Amino acid sequence: MRFAFLVAVTALALLATPAAANPRPLGFTYGYGTTPEGQLELEQYIDVRPLEVDDGAGGTDTRLQFDLQTEFELGLSDHWELGFYLVGRQPVDGPFVFRGLKQRVRGRFAEEGELPIDIGIYLEIIEYGDAIEFEEKLILQKRFGSFLALANLSFEQEVPLDGGEAELVFNPSLGIAWAPSPSVSLGLEYRLDGEFEELGEADHYLGPVLMLVKGEYFATIGAYAHLAGESEGDVWVRCLLGIGL
Repeated sequence: MRFAFLVAVTALALLATPAAANPRPLGFTYGYGTTPEGQLELEQYIDVRPLEVDDGAGGTDTRLQFDLQTEFELGLSDHWELGFYLVGRQPVDGPFVFRGLKQRVRGRFAEEGELPIDIGIYLEIIEYGDAIEFEEKLILQKRFGSFLALANLSFEQEVPLDGGEAELVFNPSLGIAWAPSPSVSLGLEYRLDGEFEELGEADHYLGPVLMLVKGEYFATIGAYAHLAGESEGDVWVRCLLGIGL
């Protein structure tokens, strides 16, 4: 029922009259632009990871885990936006589950190019069934003609609801994107994900990213190889679909 509800909400939003979207040239790394004041944007995240599971006979099988996030972005002003997420997961060993909610604000302090480096901030609170999480990002961007360099310094604090010890997670990302035309962008993106106290065991990912833009729509897809760390999966694929409403 919960999955059907998410699908219904997404379908109704797609039927609305579209406006301009705010494209994302990289899968994980946020850029400097924000949703214009009074405009609403829908973004659908789809993360796919092949993971190995016990086959019950002493061996392993590879199965796909899907993470789904439906986000609604509202422009509060031309420099600040509000985001609201519905988060679900299809694990490799069970039915689809609704994980919880996210709310965040993202802002910037000037127009692009006015400062030597464009600087923005991102603040988020996450309510899952077993934990409350907080996330802070410093967004950095610099444009060089048709090339765009992006970096996010990101921290998360995970507080278990059962009273367990809180965890501090460090998950920065960075990349560069080249736009040979307004409708196409090619990028390369790196992401690190690990507990701050055990960065030697952190997971490292690197991969190419393609973004296509047509009017008020955009689609971004990245395929990331797992370079090092403790993760069970060797590949992480992220698809991001956006539409202005």
